[in-house]
Amino acid sequence: LEAATGKLTIDGKTYDLKSALAYETTKFDKKRTVIYLSEKALDTAKLKASFKKNGNDDDFFAFVPHIRLVFDESGQLFQLTLYARGANIILQGDPNIKAEAAIKNGTAKGTAKSVKANKDYEFAATFEVKLTKP
Repeated sequence: LEAATGKLTIDGKTYDLKSALAYETTKFDKKRTVIYLSEKALDTAKLKASFKKNGNDDDFFAFVPHIRLVFDESGQLFQLTLYARGANIILQGDPNIKAEAAIKNGTAKGTAKSVKANKDYEFAATFEVKLTKP
């Protein structure tokens, strides 16, 4: 189960988000749930290699168009990254972003969207994905 449906528009170009990857990691001694919504399936071997080397996902980065959602232990959005064609937009605490995820029985289900379009980006996606054990 790795389902994502959505669109990401950066700099006027739109990408279809069809793939999802979710896992738990630790950042600054805090547990985080990371969800990637991407144009193509991501290479989990690189994710596993990062966990083997560092115990986290520090060395893992997707170079296909994607949205990366990071949720804190209470299920609140901590950080969001938008990436396409070399453009990398990192947002924290932006009131224009609405995202939610419910993690239950090893599955993350939720939505992410920009409330109103701006000149740099616009996105809307839904997902349901099993957590990967890296």
